[in-house]
Amino acid sequence: MSKKYLKQDWVQEIWTKIINGQTRYEIIKELEVDTYGWGSDKWSRAQRYKVVKQAYDECAIELADNREKQRNLMYDRYLSIYEDAVNNADRTNARQTLDSLTKLMGLNEPEKLMINSDVIVQIDFNANTNNDEDVIEVENEEG
Repeated sequence: MSKKYLKQDWVQEIWTKIINGQTRYEIIKELEVDTYGWGSDKWSRAQRYKVVKQAYDECAIELADNREKQRNLMYDRYLSIYEDAVNNADRTNARQTLDSLTKLMGLNEPEKLMINSDVIVQIDFNANTNNDEDVIEVENEEG
């Protein structure tokens, strides 16, 4: 059995943990105490992070698909809240729900900041002046 095959098994196991919602921190901690029985407690920190990063890279597509499913789920939830607010004639909550929906769907305009100020900065490094206070005279007494 080649080492690459074993590494791919490690990546696949970690990939499964990521898809099931386990955090990177939890996975690294499990690798530090060799929870999986791979001898990962003897690995360097860089090797642990490399295996976890490879697993994250391989599941990026699944996480992107999952993000779209979560967005649709949140859309349905907000829509339900909006419908309840409209049925109860609660305009304040209906408006707030619509604001949240537009943010969720990316339909709102980005917030614009108006920064108008005139600032004059003067820096004097005292390079051209030679004050007597800055000069120290040392007398050498030879006897």
